[in-house]
Amino acid sequence: IRTIYLHNAVPHHTLLFINNTYFMVYRGIELYDHDKKVFIFSRGYAKTKEPGTNDNFIQRGAAAKAAHIQLQDHIVPDNYPLISFDYDDGRYGFAFGQRKEIETLQTLYQAVLHRNPHIDVILIGDCRGAKVALEVATKRPKNLRALILMAPFVSGRDLTNNIAMHHLKYLPFSKEILHRFFTVYFKNYKQRLDTLAQRLHTIDHTIPIFIGHRIYDELISTESINRLIQTLRQSGNKHIHLVTTQDKSEPHSKLTEIPEIQQGIAQFMDMHGLI
Repeated sequence: IRTIYLHNAVPHHTLLFINNTYFMVYRGIELYDHDKKVFIFSRGYAKTKEPGTNDNFIQRGAAAKAAHIQLQDHIVPDNYPLISFDYDDGRYGFAFGQRKEIETLQTLYQAVLHRNPHIDVILIGDCRGAKVALEVATKRPKNLRALILMAPFVSGRDLTNNIAMHHLKYLPFSKEILHRFFTVYFKNYKQRLDTLAQRLHTIDHTIPIFIGHRIYDELISTESINRLIQTLRQSGNKHIHLVTTQDKSEPHSKLTEIPEIQQGIAQFMDMHGLI
């Protein structure tokens, strides 16, 4: 986002190869005055079906690929505008949903409202992208109509603890070791700022929130999802919709391919007049 606005370094349009098909991708925000709703996708990954690239989020054109997934899996109806963007995924950019990534989503959000001040915004986020969406929601942005979250995490510590539990449990003090490694390796992550859990109560309690979760997720624990829902409900939100799946065959990056998640989102959007 910063590159586009300050340096004009992204071409106006380019061809991008997604799942064996070329798509024309345009720079900027394409909205019309008559658009009443827009979906903004805050990605945490950009999966493709090409060999060796599944779940590899560091890839060229990740935002366009991630947006394509939302349309392909029928999460966003074809007749609504969908906007996505690239986060900086490198060692010096990845921030576990903290300041740099929050500012990126806010920049896009404000640009959308500048283009169409009356449009309703539905934020979709997965994993890290869902955390950023929650962070932005705590700031009560104008025109936010709903949140759709896939396997959201609330803190970097919860995330690293769950990774260690599933993949490093043979190692003594694995949770502490892994978290310290992530803190040192990713320079933009600041443990002292990992305080989203204490600010969830500031989210407008009238905003409907959909949460999709895979019970056997190796990154996002069921316990952390339950804590998130409990906090939101204690804040007065009576519009929390949780759909869980026991499907062991797919990681959380493929949640939107699972029929019960797709059906749950469709029901959620219909119930709250989002389509």
